[in-house]
Amino acid sequence: MIDFSGFETRLAALVPDPLTDIHDESIAGLHTRWCNRSPSVEDVVIVYHGGGAMIDGGYEQLGTHLCRSGDITACLVDIRGHGHSPGPRGQAPSPMAAWDDVATVVTAARKRYPSARVHLLGHSSGAGLILNAITRRPDPPDVTSIILLAPELGPFLPGKKAHADPDAFATARLWPFVINAMSGGRLCRHTLAVTLNYPKALANKGFVTHYGVAMAQALTPSQPVAQLSRLKTPTLVCLAGRDDLLPNDLLTAAIASASNPNIGIETSPQSTHLGILLDDTTAITDWMARTARLS
Repeated sequence: MIDFSGFETRLAALVPDPLTDIHDESIAGLHTRWCNRSPSVEDVVIVYHGGGAMIDGGYEQLGTHLCRSGDITACLVDIRGHGHSPGPRGQAPSPMAAWDDVATVVTAARKRYPSARVHLLGHSSGAGLILNAITRRPDPPDVTSIILLAPELGPFLPGKKAHADPDAFATARLWPFVINAMSGGRLCRHTLAVTLNYPKALANKGFVTHYGVAMAQALTPSQPVAQLSRLKTPTLVCLAGRDDLLPNDLLTAAIASASNPNIGIETSPQSTHLGILLDDTTAITDWMARTARLS
């Protein structure tokens, strides 16, 4: 079970960083929050939240922490249908629409900081969104590196079904996906098919508790190992050593099966699935420094 209460306690105890400029902006209608501490920007990290979550669920603290580490700007994004971004809650017109949104934000970041390196960071199911946007969109976003933070790559990760949990965070109904597939994606796109079992207190704060088929498909890699194997962009997988959502051995086995030299793995030994958002970001910033030397 995910330790929501422990994470909320840690989050509430944090004091805002007065030296970081934090402001909200709209990019093509999407709600973004920019965290910046330096007048010179060498790296932009575009951060995508996990399933059902939003910027206000601990991601501002991650962005602020990254900014302390150098000439880094963090752009936090509320996925459409989440947080303060538009659209019906937990819905997308199609999976491609969500992947196009990723490319739109990358293009905006490159336009704003033309000389900066741009990195995509996805936490939990946000990692699945990024993996899909990079490997399934015909024109992948042009980024310097990818960072998958405590990634949740969905039910098609090898061995996932063997770890079925009666208290699982996400539960799905199969029939809407079957009808959607049989109709070539035309039917059941907005049928509620996935339930995200957030505590009532978080649901009342605006966390999304149900996904339609199209949104679930947008965040779920259909062939995670094959998609990992196709990554040409330098990619860091940062695991939570005490991940309370998914056993790390499944992820490490999938990465080993992908046999992709572009993928590196780091582990934050004491981090939980959510706690990794508030923990030391040295592995991430060190990775960015290494990719800078290669670019």
